[in-house]
Amino acid sequence: MRHRPALRFLVIAGTLMAIAWPRTAEAVIAIIHDFPIVGVVNGTQTARINAVLLPYIEQHPPCPVTLSFRGGDGNVIGDPNDFELRAGVAVHSDFIGDPNTRLLDRVNIRPQVTIGDPNQFPGCAGGVLTSVEIIDRLTRVTHLIMTNPVSHEVQR
Repeated sequence: MRHRPALRFLVIAGTLMAIAWPRTAEAVIAIIHDFPIVGVVNGTQTARINAVLLPYIEQHPPCPVTLSFRGGDGNVIGDPNDFELRAGVAVHSDFIGDPNTRLLDRVNIRPQVTIGDPNQFPGCAGGVLTSVEIIDRLTRVTHLIMTNPVSHEVQR
């Protein structure tokens, strides 16, 4: 009977240590590509986010990505678009204007791409190339192309 109190003490102490022990590695839940704020002329210009999954050795599973636009206030404008990227297949999402802003007024936006964690989604391990274009809606001429977004990890 004497070993039961010692066993109970060890179980309680171990549980408390597991709860109180500082966690050194937080789990990555997503990688975000943030582009700088850019202005588009409402009604005459389109902003387009492009994303393509780089080929990766033995890459079979898809890589989840979300393409979205944020306003100058940081809030998401419109609905984000979710895709399951496969190697070499490009996807895009367009911002065609803000219905709450007058025609020909300037709208500040910040394009953003959220990529699944390569540890959870092995298809993302090869990396995702992203870019943003500003296109004239009348002439279809691309006025600006941005690459090299700031990339950071969102952790749990």
